[in-house]
Amino acid sequence: MHEAISDTEGAGGTVTGGGLNETYNDTATDFTSDHETSGSETLTDCGGGVETGAFTRDQSASDSTSLLETGTETFGTNAVVTGGSDGSTFIQVGTDSSALGITGSAVTIGESNSNSMSFSETGGESLGANAAVTGGSDSFTWTQHGTDSYGLGMASPGPDIFALSDLDSVSDGWSDAGTDTLGASDAITGGTDSYTIDRWRSESLSLHDQGTATSPYLLIGTGTDTFTLHDRGVARTTFRSCPGGEAARG
Repeated sequence: MHEAISDTEGAGGTVTGGGLNETYNDTATDFTSDHETSGSETLTDCGGGVETGAFTRDQSASDSTSLLETGTETFGTNAVVTGGSDGSTFIQVGTDSSALGITGSAVTIGESNSNSMSFSETGGESLGANAAVTGGSDSFTWTQHGTDSYGLGMASPGPDIFALSDLDSVSDGWSDAGTDTLGASDAITGGTDSYTIDRWRSESLSLHDQGTATSPYLLIGTGTDTFTLHDRGVARTTFRSCPGGEAARG
């Protein structure tokens, strides 16, 4: 934190003017990760077969924040605040992810997910007599996103000869941005807000079956399914004064 004060003195050391400037800055970061490669997983299929596969696992997460605050004040007679301003900026960013993989001679399984978010807010105020807030504004942006994926692969060289693949992915995203207009004493007098929502999913399946060596046949099947959603909205808000000091939306 940094603070600087200056004043002007008149007769008898009476303060006749001056000012204050201050700055505060704070940041923090955190990160964790984990990686595992040893171990095995035993799987039993519907036909009674047993498959042992080695697996790997990865996990990580991070988070960071920063805050910056600034302010100025103007002094009058006897160091009474006659005006000034202040402002602040806050930012937060976070991520996390994980992945799991199992690999055997006839089966492969993979699963992963990831998430992220970010938030930022900036604001400023104008100060009048006695440091009372006379007006200002603020704005923010908030976003989040997540993805989950799953994959399965199976193959058998006999006695049943087949290959199977299944992939499934889901993704969600969301964002929101807004502004506020401030009046006296930080009262909100108006503002805007807009958002977007995105959702997506895709799944695919394929099968290649050749029967057995003694009873061969050929069966091939494939399928896909995709879903997409996009939604967007905008809102504007104003306030008007009512008798008795209440505020009403308009």
